[in-house]
Amino acid sequence: DQHFGQSEQLISCMCHAPENLYHMQRSNIIRACDDFWPLDPPTFAWHVVSCAFNSLFIGEIGFTDWDMFHTVHDTAAFHASARAVGGCPIYISDKPGEHNFELIRRLVLPDGSVLRAEMPGRPTRDCLMADVTRDMKTALKIWNENKCNGVVGAFNAQGAAFDKYQRRTIFYQTNPAPVQALLRPLDVETIRAASSTSRWLARAVHWSKGGQHKGEIRKVLLPHETLQFQLEFMDSVVCSFSALHSIKLDNGSQVEWAAIGLEGMLNGGAAVLSEEEQEAGEGGSHAAVVEVKGQGNLLVYCSARPVAVLVRQGEQEQSLSVDFETDQQLLRVPYVAKGGEQVRVSVRF
Repeated sequence: DQHFGQSEQLISCMCHAPENLYHMQRSNIIRACDDFWPLDPPTFAWHVVSCAFNSLFIGEIGFTDWDMFHTVHDTAAFHASARAVGGCPIYISDKPGEHNFELIRRLVLPDGSVLRAEMPGRPTRDCLMADVTRDMKTALKIWNENKCNGVVGAFNAQGAAFDKYQRRTIFYQTNPAPVQALLRPLDVETIRAASSTSRWLARAVHWSKGGQHKGEIRKVLLPHETLQFQLEFMDSVVCSFSALHSIKLDNGSQVEWAAIGLEGMLNGGAAVLSEEEQEAGEGGSHAAVVEVKGQGNLLVYCSARPVAVLVRQGEQEQSLSVDFETDQQLLRVPYVAKGGEQVRVSVRF
């Protein structure tokens, strides 16, 4: 209390012994792993693996902390992708003046807040009992959920693991072969409760070890259908799954839409706070209504061009002329939510 006050703003590190876990009422932010060692290559991928698997247990007790990382580092994109799906605080330990601001902006909003997922990130069912570090064929997959969508990260973490005899992390294979990662909506446990005929818009972004953008895929999937990626060593993919909604218009036609999230963010789906459909209102139009936080471009999939887009912040509402990519069926809505405020976006058809 003397140093941290009544808010209990502290992180419990090296705290997996039972006597520590029994006292998590005082501070329930729990380090999930050993330290990030920026000069010890065998630990780079193992760090993320141990965070995910340890979160299976300690994530039921408190909020998991996946430790800091460097944004100017050979594995920066790998670790940033893991933090995006980890549901953990985001903090870095760069040398002063040596920062990758482009990468930081994919994790942190301009006001310093973070698009954090709702739960501790955990391994998906299909890799839970596999050796994602030494079988040379299984990708590590980590799932999480946001308020209105799900997110899954896939990682090639093969090649190194902790050796109980040497008491350190060592390489078993210094140049692991690529692994296949299959991503599907059912990887997100909360989507399993949805109808088997529900449809989901998958948006997956593939990153190389060095942080190069290797491609992006958007595809409508049923819960059991998959996207397939080949991941080189230390490659990563972050994929969001947004529910696809259908609006029946007065003329009998249907429009499909899905709120994807904030463009340019690794977990942009966390910017979507709520989504709903409104019946025909003024002028006979129907609307998809999305509440968001942060600032930038809200990405919305629309199967038809909207007739109007309205943005409301507080008591002020304005109509925007927005960019709609007809071939991609993608709508970009610019907005700015300041000071923790929410912005209401209405897309009318």
